[in-house]
Amino acid sequence: MFRKFKVNYSHTKLRTITILLLYGILSTTGMFYQGEEPRAQIVNDMESEAVQIEIIVGDQQFLANLNESETVRTFLTLLPMTVNMGDLNSNEKYIDLPQNLPQNASNPDAIQVGDLMLWGSRTLVIFYKSFSTSYPYTALGKLTNSDGLVQALGVGNVEVTFRVKTEY
Repeated sequence: MFRKFKVNYSHTKLRTITILLLYGILSTTGMFYQGEEPRAQIVNDMESEAVQIEIIVGDQQFLANLNESETVRTFLTLLPMTVNMGDLNSNEKYIDLPQNLPQNASNPDAIQVGDLMLWGSRTLVIFYKSFSTSYPYTALGKLTNSDGLVQALGVGNVEVTFRVKTEY
């Protein structure tokens, strides 16, 4: 009626040790990470709190509050980045991103100083003057304070760094 099974203890021990080691490694890897917060974690944090980015132009630093959207989540995966932005129409700086982003474009009717937007699917734009527009954009966010933005961006091309603000 009852069968006797021969248990291979060495195989069972090996499996148990392997599982415990994997569990230990997986549960502690976050404790030893030093440096920038992993991009995936930043994107996940968007759902629980507002995300800000730093926009650095020369010795000037600006903060932007970002919208919650799929476009912004994808944009955040590209950060940090330093780019050479061109000037267009003496009212905006732009750069073509290395990849297309999801878009949800609409016509804002008016652009405001400090708007951070996506034109098309891959052109990142910072506006430094206000004006009316008939073009559709996907809104990414807005600078919290645009004082000094015109002077910082200046005339012509300018080097700009975008990075996630990690300390609040």
